[in-house]
Amino acid sequence: MVAFSGPPGHIRQVSFVDVLNGTISQTEFRDRYVLVGATAAGLGDHIPTPVSARSRPLSGVEFNAQILHGLLGNLFVSASSKPIQLAGNLAIALLLSLLYHKLDPRVHPVVLLVGGTGISLTSYVGTSWFHTWYPPTPLLIVLVIGFFVFDWRHLRAIVRKLFVTEIDARTTFITTVDGIIKTSEAGVIT
Repeated sequence: MVAFSGPPGHIRQVSFVDVLNGTISQTEFRDRYVLVGATAAGLGDHIPTPVSARSRPLSGVEFNAQILHGLLGNLFVSASSKPIQLAGNLAIALLLSLLYHKLDPRVHPVVLLVGGTGISLTSYVGTSWFHTWYPPTPLLIVLVIGFFVFDWRHLRAIVRKLFVTEIDARTTFITTVDGIIKTSEAGVIT
């Protein structure tokens, strides 16, 4: 995968007209790689990339310059191996399920937020610093599905408790022979 060194336009560009007119000295090209191509809007290839800011795609020559930069600096990003991805995904999925099971359900949204941020940040650091891509999508899906599965159980338990409490309250209300007065917290009869 290409490790982009910056947004469109950050690589120095020189107009061929300036070269022909002698406005730019030939010494500026000495010991440098020179790529020739169309960069004007509407001319040549224009490729949308992850670094295309404000929907401004890279020109074909800029894209080739990014590839050359990656080759010269040995900066290409490689995908982590499938066994490592599988082992990592299983380990993190087990950890997340353990956290969801052991922690109070009121903390589950925090686990979801911190887990999602941690997974995304880990993928970013792996790509940026170690030039290794670890796809975060499977883990993020497990995190979200786990949140809903464990919180669905919790929500069902709460609804069941509310239902039982309502039945107990109705039974008590119906079977009592004493008068019942309902008041607010301030003691006002409602």
